[in-house]
Amino acid sequence: KNPDRNGGSNPTNTNSDSGVSAVSCAHARIEGGTIAGFGDAGVYPGGDNTTGATGDGSVTEIVGTYFYRCNVGVTPKRELEYLLVEGCKFEECVAGIVAAEVSPYVAPARKMDIRGNRFKKCKANIARYRGITTGSFSDNIVEDWGYDHTGATSAGGNAIALLAYGTSN
Repeated sequence: KNPDRNGGSNPTNTNSDSGVSAVSCAHARIEGGTIAGFGDAGVYPGGDNTTGATGDGSVTEIVGTYFYRCNVGVTPKRELEYLLVEGCKFEECVAGIVAAEVSPYVAPARKMDIRGNRFKKCKANIARYRGITTGSFSDNIVEDWGYDHTGATSAGGNAIALLAYGTSN
């Protein structure tokens, strides 16, 4: 079971990087708990950091976890082989689940299945599939999308709920 993690009350807090880092883990499972206020990612899963790697078989499952005011709830990188995010709640995060590469060398997660989650008052990118990333986005609830809880700016043109950026299949 996942214990609570708190990086602070501000998702842009530069003093709080990531709540949980599961890089090059054969199989990581995060279940329950609250992950709040991290300036990079609430959870940062990834494969290895080798160019052209296959993610070294790394799998991460995140189940029933509450993400609150993180910059990004989950950022899968480094060709993570598989990510499952199920039954989680993301509230007042700048973004929900964002596949990203370690530029310019290592590609993003290979497969993401995002299902049965609730995204409430997130600003942009509820889910972003990028480059080689495939997978599914199903049975999720999105409420008050494009919301900026800091009041600093409108989400405006950056408020793309589901983004498939350079992906195929």
